[in-house]
Amino acid sequence: MYRLMYMSTAAPEMTDESVDILVDRARKKNDALNITGVIGFNGLNFAQILEGQKENILSLMNEIRSDNRHSGIIVTGEREVSKRAYPDFGMRRVHGLDFAAEWSKMQSD
Repeated sequence: MYRLMYMSTAAPEMTDESVDILVDRARKKNDALNITGVIGFNGLNFAQILEGQKENILSLMNEIRSDNRHSGIIVTGEREVSKRAYPDFGMRRVHGLDFAAEWSKMQSD
């Protein structure tokens, strides 16, 4: 199992509504790839944690890097883990960027 966290700058046209649509589509895609995680949006930036098979995460990151809805992607953490921190959902939205609880889970496993 592999976990990766990144941050990026949202495109100016991104709104809460457009992010909700993005999360709904990501949930469906992630379910098919057996990827779970969380995404945060504060109106300016995204932060996301993804977990699943390393090959699937890295392939998805290639797609994410080419997505014009954001730029300036910085991977802030990635590592092998023994179990998922978010086993019950393909993608969940965190309002804002308060990832304290999520970051704690990432570090403690």
